[in-house]
Amino acid sequence: MADTDSPPTLLYDDIVVGTEYEILADPVERDDVARYLRACGQQDVDLYGDTVPPLMLALIKYLKESLAATWPPGGLHAGEKISVLDRLPLGTPFRVRTRVVDKHPGRRHRFVSFDIEVTTEDTTCLHISRRLTWAA
Repeated sequence: MADTDSPPTLLYDDIVVGTEYEILADPVERDDVARYLRACGQQDVDLYGDTVPPLMLALIKYLKESLAATWPPGGLHAGEKISVLDRLPLGTPFRVRTRVVDKHPGRRHRFVSFDIEVTTEDTTCLHISRRLTWAA
């Protein structure tokens, strides 16, 4: 991975609805999938053929998202919905795009909602809606 810029560190008040963070990811190759499957205890490392396993893609998404922005400290995971929409062929470059879709400063907790997409030039492979909360 060749990301050289440090991610911006955000405070809750700095988060703006509509802001997007995007990372271009290195393609996932067959050796990467084999290492991932072996680490999960899978003996058949060709189980997915020429497709990146969806949960591996979700894991990569988390890593890439953490490079896009450093969210305020103290945030707790309040909910998430993952939709696998299409396959990601091995060796295909992809992007991880995180967009702030809602921000709600409540009396006891503050919430931020994100939409996260993993896309190729041709399709959206994975969509994740995530909600984080902070004590007010």
